[in-house]
Amino acid sequence: MVALLTRDIDELGLANSTARRMNAEALDVTAESFDVALSSFVLHLLPRPDSAAANLWRALRPGGRVAASAPIGVGAQWGFLLPLLRRFAPRAVRPIPIPFRSDFDLELVLRSAGFRVQRSIDAEVAFVFADEWAWWDWVWSAGMRALLEGLSPEDLEELRGEAFSELAALRTPEGLPLHQGARLLIAEKPSADRPEG
Repeated sequence: MVALLTRDIDELGLANSTARRMNAEALDVTAESFDVALSSFVLHLLPRPDSAAANLWRALRPGGRVAASAPIGVGAQWGFLLPLLRRFAPRAVRPIPIPFRSDFDLELVLRSAGFRVQRSIDAEVAFVFADEWAWWDWVWSAGMRALLEGLSPEDLEELRGEAFSELAALRTPEGLPLHQGARLLIAEKPSADRPEG
């Protein structure tokens, strides 16, 4: 991703842009050097989201804003998925966070870092996968990929088989429906000259 974005930056001749890979919990940036930060479906995946939020706070100038998002709820019919992931996570070759924390509170994480939430929207998107294989292709582009990459070929095949068995029961004439919720927030680092409220 960094290489592709760097290529795009070069092709567009953007002198004020760079792409770098770093630890979200220990950002290697100058304090108060950014006006805007974006965290799209990331904080809930980190071992210490509070530390990452504190780093966003440090990176932003007073009055700077962060736009952040995190998943909320998965359709009840997909209730098999989280227990399945939890069962396979210990088999991974490295420690793997479960991609969805049912108790994750994005607003609390940002407020605890000092941000003032300006706007919060809960949205829901309905996906319809053509079949189990379409879903399988999709999960390789989402947070579940970290777990999949950490499994042996045998464990990966077993997980896929169990998931496909569960998914077969959910298939409708249109395909496999999934309703995914998301919380979208815009929060501000208060300016020193602006009273809290």
